[in-house]
Amino acid sequence: MLVSQNAGFEAIERVCQHRGGLHLMSSSTETNESSRHLDKIKATKRKHEAKLLKRRNVVGIGIGYKEVGGQKTDQLSLVIMVKEKIPAERLGPKDCIPSEIEGVPTDVKEVGVIRALN
Repeated sequence: MLVSQNAGFEAIERVCQHRGGLHLMSSSTETNESSRHLDKIKATKRKHEAKLLKRRNVVGIGIGYKEVGGQKTDQLSLVIMVKEKIPAERLGPKDCIPSEIEGVPTDVKEVGVIRALN
């Protein structure tokens, strides 16, 4: 899960061979696209966070890489943290988490009860 605004979004580097040596090159186009994509996800999070936190069982919202079958992908998503995963058929329609929000994929993660440390 991304813990800082720019984690994973520094300049995208490519290793290129040039005259027998290796050089690192940034792709500003790819960096700009990544930055815009992250900005869209952040805006979507801000817009929907309060409503999502009112849903049964939701304890937090974040931004992170989506996991599928226990494996992290390279796809950024809204991470919806829940006390426990409950089958959709046991939740009311207003408490179900959609698979995407405004084109941003969601990833529901069971985290248990979150408590502040004293």
